[in-house]
Amino acid sequence: PIGGILELSSVPVGATVFVNGIEKGRTPVTLDVPGRINKLELRNSGYQPTIESLEITNARRKIVRNYRLERRTANLAFSLSPPGGQLFIDGRIIDSSKSHIVAANVDNKITYMLEGYFPASLATRLAPAERKTISIELKPKIGIVDIQTQPATNVFVNGKSAGETPVTLELISTSHMIELRRLGYRTVRKKVMPSSNGPIRIRETLMTELTARMADAPKEYEAKIGVTMKLFEPTDFVMGAPREEKGQRANEFLRKVRLTKPFYASKHEITNAQFKQFKNGYSGVGGDHFPATSLTWIEAAKFSNWLSKKENLNPFYVLGKNEFRGINKTAEGYRLLTEAEWEWLA
Repeated sequence: PIGGILELSSVPVGATVFVNGIEKGRTPVTLDVPGRINKLELRNSGYQPTIESLEITNARRKIVRNYRLERRTANLAFSLSPPGGQLFIDGRIIDSSKSHIVAANVDNKITYMLEGYFPASLATRLAPAERKTISIELKPKIGIVDIQTQPATNVFVNGKSAGETPVTLELISTSHMIELRRLGYRTVRKKVMPSSNGPIRIRETLMTELTARMADAPKEYEAKIGVTMKLFEPTDFVMGAPREEKGQRANEFLRKVRLTKPFYASKHEITNAQFKQFKNGYSGVGGDHFPATSLTWIEAAKFSNWLSKKENLNPFYVLGKNEFRGINKTAEGYRLLTEAEWEWLA
């Protein structure tokens, strides 16, 4: 009779070997077998069985096999609350919106994490071909935000109303945008990250929009054509001239004037060189640095509108071809000084 050898190994090692239904040992193993077709089977817990028929002949007396065993599998799906976190199976990040094939008959470690929540971990063991849905609900980390303002304001958290100050909020320990809003006042925005380690305290005194704009405004700036503008905050003053003042005219009366709006005024007169940029062919009197003179009021108003447009500002004057038609009260463009502003400056 013909005899032969089977030289068997596997990954992982330790698979039980059956030849013709009889247990013959564990891999790695070398076996003597008769010269015929032998039914070989390898079994290992948690892995798919491997079955093969091997024929020993006079020309083929030795057969070598190295088997890579495939794990038995099961199917896992997930129901997660809140959604949007990171899900791991055995340390590998996976897409939580899909079901996943996992090894059967072994412990699979599941971890779910989301900013502002305590992470959750568990282990699950599934039988071969089992389908299972795992539900995980994370517990939030809570932090305290205590808000007090002067004056009282409306509080918004991530765009949603959260009451009026003073207010104490319990928020999940993740990034939040807090807005303090009050009509006529500059909105205050604060990004906070509440923590369970202790409260966050916000104390704010809101500025009126006018005060805030004044705080933001530069004391001086330069317009595009080289005009230096200076910021002035006018006060109450007496306008006009008393009768005894030399040069006083009959239509000049003393009266108290209150200028309520801060304004920018150019530190120097508009020069010939600057006005030439607006009006081709203008020559003026004196050199380039002399003041532009002998202009009509309409020409000065047109120059103001021209400079406004150069700086993408709304023109102040509403003008026809050569006529004044009104003003735009909401415009932020350039204009001429009023008589009161000029006298206060003077």
